[in-house]
Parts: sequence; C-alpha cells; structure tokens
Amino acid sequence: MNPADDRGPALPLRREHPWLSALVAAALVAFVAGLFVQPDRAWPAFLQSVLLLAGMGLSGALFLAIHHVVRARWSVPVLPAASSLTSALPAAGALVLLLGVGASTLYPWADPAVVEGDHVLEARRAWMTTPFVIGRAAVAFAVWIAFAAALVRRARAPREGGSVGLAAAFLVVFAFTFSLVTFDLAMSLERWWFSTIFAVYHFSGAWLSGLAALAIVVVLARRSGRAPGVDDEVLHDLGKLLFGFSLFWAYIWFSQYMLIWYTNNPEETSYYLSRHGRGWAALSAANVLLNWTVPFALLMPRAMKRRENVLLLAATVILVGRWLDLYLGVFPALQPDGPTPGVYEYLLPLGALALLVLLVRRTYGRAPEPLRAPDALPAGRTAGTA
Repeated sequence: MNPADDRGPALPLRREHPWLSALVAAALVAFVAGLFVQPDRAWPAFLQSVLLLAGMGLSGALFLAIHHVVRARWSVPVLPAASSLTSALPAAGALVLLLGVGASTLYPWADPAVVEGDHVLEARRAWMTTPFVIGRAAVAFAVWIAFAAALVRRARAPREGGSVGLAAAFLVVFAFTFSLVTFDLAMSLERWWFSTIFAVYHFSGAWLSGLAALAIVVVLARRSGRAPGVDDEVLHDLGKLLFGFSLFWAYIWFSQYMLIWYTNNPEETSYYLSRHGRGWAALSAANVLLNWTVPFALLMPRAMKRRENVLLLAATVILVGRWLDLYLGVFPALQPDGPTPGVYEYLLPLGALALLVLLVRRTYGRAPEPLRAPDALPAGRTAGTA
C-alpha cells in the first residue's frame, strides 16, 4: 500500500516532465548493463541509491510523527509535503529485496571464500546470512510503510489522543529497526570495522537530507500556489531546521571521528585511513563542506532563512552532500585503490532522485486541504525566532 495514496487534488506542478521518466529508465538500463559488465561498481551504486531513497522516505514519516507527538501548529501547512515523501518507502522497500542478488559482491560475510578461515566472520555466520539479513530489512520496511500509512491518515483526519500514541510508538520502533538495518546494509560492508554510533551518524545524514527534500517541495509548492498557509514564518522554521541539523550532522561526524582517532585502535582507524588516502581525502573534506559548512554559512543570518532561493540553494547543497556522504560510506570498502566515479555512481542516484520526484508529484496534495493538526495547540507557535 502506498502510504501517500488517497483521493483529492492532484500534484502541484502539473506540467509533464518526460525527462524524469527517461532518467529513471536510463538508470535502470545502466544498472542492468552493469550487472553483466561491472557488477563490482553497479551493486555499490545501487545500494547507495536505495539508502538515499529510503532515507528521504523515512524522513517524511518521522516529520509526521514528530508533528503529532509535539502537537505542533506551525508545521500544519508542511504536512502534504511530508506525506508525499513517504511514497518513496514502498519503492525503496522493493529495491532492498534485490540486494539479496548482489550480496556476495557487496558484503564479505556473503562470500564463503572470504568467511572461511576468518574467525570474526565465522562467529557472525548464524546472524549474517543473506536470507536473514534481507528478511530483516524486508520486515523493517513493511513496519515503516504500515506506520507511515497510518500517520498520513491521521494527519488527514486527526483523532484526539490516538495520533500521539501512534506517533510515539513509531519513534520507538524506528530507533530500533533503523539501527538494525543500518548495521546490516551499511556497516557490514567493512570486514571487521564497527562503530557504536554508526546508526546515529546515518540517521543524522538521512534526516538532514529528508529536511532538505521537504524544504524543496514546500518552496516549489508555494510558488505554484498549492501550499496554503506556507508564509515566511514557515520558511523561517524550515530554515532553522536545516541550519540546526546540519550542525547536528557535523557534531555526530566529529564525535565518531574523534573517538576513533584518540583511541587509535587499528581495527577502528582502518575505516578513516582508507578514506583519507588514495584519492579519498579531498572527497572527505568536501563531505564536511557540503553537509555542514556551506548550509551553516548560508542559513546563519535570520533573513536568509526566509528567502526561497536561499532555502533552495542550501537544500540542494545538502542533497549533493548526502550523495557524497553515502558514496564515502559505501565505495571505499569496495574500491580501496581510490575513487573511480562514472556512469553508475552518478546515474543511479540521479535515477533514484528522479523516481522520488515522480512519486512526490503524483501524491502531493491528494489530501483534503487544509490538513489539520491533531491535538493542536490553542494558540501560538512552537518554534523560536533565531
């Protein structure tokens, strides 16, 4: 079931853009061709694209859940955009199932020749098997999709009290399942390496990119006249979220790096050593610039948070930064000799973003307008003025 699918007015931008469908088709063709030509590059790019798409879909559901839990009023005009982002979850869930086909190319624990004689991987053999890992991911996506569908329905027809309980339950379930899926699909790319805050780091990037996508949808909907209630104050609040969570991403990035640096254990430092040499160092520096420095500088002045063009620029930079963050998270484990970006690394993530745009265009604004806030506060706003 598509959690953003319902009756009502259609998409805010009605012009057809066949190039979006063409981009999705081109990415699909490139991926299929890559399976026969360069599977060692096609599968990592596919994983990167799935993580990108899933993160933004989950961010829509998280925004709805937080809206319900805190009983916000300012975010009511943003709910159609957040609801439309959840439409990416079914697509991402279906794509995750395909990872089972390429598991032996991506993961050392899925290659019997690598596992044999490796005491660490052998100890994980019962837990890290392809059917079990993909099965866990499938269950997690099914749970996320079900919660997202319920949260979208509650946003459209709020119920007293029940919406808060549902949203709170989702936040608890999300914390556990997201950590599990992140460890399975992303951290296990490394043969022995682990980090206790790896899931928090991935959450910070996914949530930041989801907020960026949300800001872009809201601004474009406002320009097309399909975002009633989105005034400069709402843009200001979205700008503060982007500003604040870009700093949160930088804090988690530094925390993971600093803890590994000062303990100086070889099994931990290997992760950063492989990303600070052989061509990866410049990309690692650009990662910090795109995800924190640039959006932080752009959105620091109060007036800049209220300008559509600045919000669009900052959000676009963050999305590029998320692509780079995932690229650095996936590819160095599989290409230790240095980056070799090409058609797969660019086209597949672009195809995932084009698919997201098509899904958002199809589902945005299908709820009766305006959406109402469940258990809304009687007066005032929940956000500050920074």
